[in-house]
Amino acid sequence: MKLRIVTVDLQLTPTQKRVGIFLAALAIGGVGASVAMATVPHQFTAGQTLKAAELNENFKSLDDGVDALDARVTTLEAEPPPPLSGFKALRTAAQSIPNSVPIHLNFDTEEFDYADEYNPATGKFTVKVAGVYAIQCASHVTAPGSGGILSSFIVKNGAELFDTDEANGGTYQTEVASTVASLAVGDAIECQFFHTTGTNVALTAGPRAHFSAVRVGPAP
Repeated sequence: MKLRIVTVDLQLTPTQKRVGIFLAALAIGGVGASVAMATVPHQFTAGQTLKAAELNENFKSLDDGVDALDARVTTLEAEPPPPLSGFKALRTAAQSIPNSVPIHLNFDTEEFDYADEYNPATGKFTVKVAGVYAIQCASHVTAPGSGGILSSFIVKNGAELFDTDEANGGTYQTEVASTVASLAVGDAIECQFFHTTGTNVALTAGPRAHFSAVRVGPAP
């Protein structure tokens, strides 16, 4: 194969000449190769005479595309990240739970609370940042004997959002209710516990009983 190289001085800058050669190479292509390229006003074919005006139009089109991309990147960099939202709370003392009555659980000690959304005095998490949240209520109780069921509830605005039930099997038992939910600003989340063991059970203090929620994504 013989190649003929023709040098054409179009009075371009060194950068423009290098890009022009690159564009010409893309236009000519190679055996068994294909290259994806940006759309430009002029597409060149093998043997076509290159004109400075057409190359400059292509350069301007590419420059405009880069400028638009730069503007998008600048906008994204200027946008503040979404605020953190999440908490975890524990109990510092046992809580007595009577038989056959749904009882609100009050976790009185915060391990963390990013956006000051959990109130230890009420035991409620009130959403300030809308989004999708992972929520968990873990209840560790002392249940006498056996018989009946133990239930842990996640409650949203006074209505049941999720619950889990388990047969009472002995002295110590853990009930964990966990779910993922889309929450709006102002939604109030709390934990409740219910059982039918026939007598009082005690929610224990410490890390085995906790209430937590964390924002894992934007609102759908």
